[in-house]
Amino acid sequence: EIASKEVEQYREKYKTEQAIRRKLHNMVQELRGNIRVYCRIRPLMKEEKVSCVSIPEEDHIRITNSDLGVKKSWNFDKVFGSETTQKSVFDEVSALVTSMLDGYNVCIFAYGQTG
Repeated sequence: EIASKEVEQYREKYKTEQAIRRKLHNMVQELRGNIRVYCRIRPLMKEEKVSCVSIPEEDHIRITNSDLGVKKSWNFDKVFGSETTQKSVFDEVSALVTSMLDGYNVCIFAYGQTG
């Protein structure tokens, strides 16, 4: 009987801690921004020798057309280079998956071509 009371106490503590963890986790997600935009640079194709895309900073890409002398830049929440693994991308968005499992609304939209 004493053991079952202790087990019940620990279950209640666990439920309380889980609720606190969920609340804090989702507060952090909201502070990071409910809308985030990532960019992933595709690897070069076999026939491509040089990339016109550079990543000067982890949240910034630059496209350069040497023939026309044109440079364009964009900022993102994070830019993944062409050598980035699926695991690295997942590690970045896994907190959103945790929020979804906690019952919060989450949308991950991926657009683009794959090799």
